[in-house]
Amino acid sequence: MTQLAVVRTKEAAVLGVDSMAIQYSDEGEISYVQNITKLLRLAPDTVVAIAGSGYGVQLAEQLRHHVRKVGLWRYEDVVRRSVVFLRERLRFLRTKLAFESKHPDLERFYFVFCGIDRFAGEKKLPKPEIHVVISEELNQPATLLEIESVLTIPRQVSLEYRLMQASMQNRKAKELIRMMLVYFRNLADAVDDVGPPYQFVVVGRDEVSFDCADS
Repeated sequence: MTQLAVVRTKEAAVLGVDSMAIQYSDEGEISYVQNITKLLRLAPDTVVAIAGSGYGVQLAEQLRHHVRKVGLWRYEDVVRRSVVFLRERLRFLRTKLAFESKHPDLERFYFVFCGIDRFAGEKKLPKPEIHVVISEELNQPATLLEIESVLTIPRQVSLEYRLMQASMQNRKAKELIRMMLVYFRNLADAVDDVGPPYQFVVVGRDEVSFDCADS
């Protein structure tokens, strides 16, 4: 399982994700894999985080290569092209999973995009944006959704409530990271499929910065 959280304030968007992954053997046995990179930079002002099926990490790596090969750099263009790319790749992957999938978690894909368009116009202040591409079943096409303020995958209502309150109060990015980190650590103590290192990114009006907590 992946635990992911993202929140947007007036000044920035903060995204956090853990680094644990689950492997399912053909016999249905479960093993845990640590230090999986689930947060990638696609362009100077665009990042993507992956949750759900472990196949999503491979797709995100392929997507990053595609975005750089095509030469995209604006957030809007990256997201638009990513939707087309992921729909096409997921279509082929579904054929493979239809014969190999042994667990419904392998069929769930979540790609959370976070970025900012710094060239929206001189009269318009750039603001962070959040979108998610979702595909939860083999026969379900990938869907693009815009996230207004808060998203957690899987749903963590208590964390969402805290982040929503923090967003309304326009809390600083460091406070939001600390809030996510405390929740992630507590969750890791309670379950086996969430664990460090915890990766964070802050998309602000001035820069995109990364952070990591080993425990």
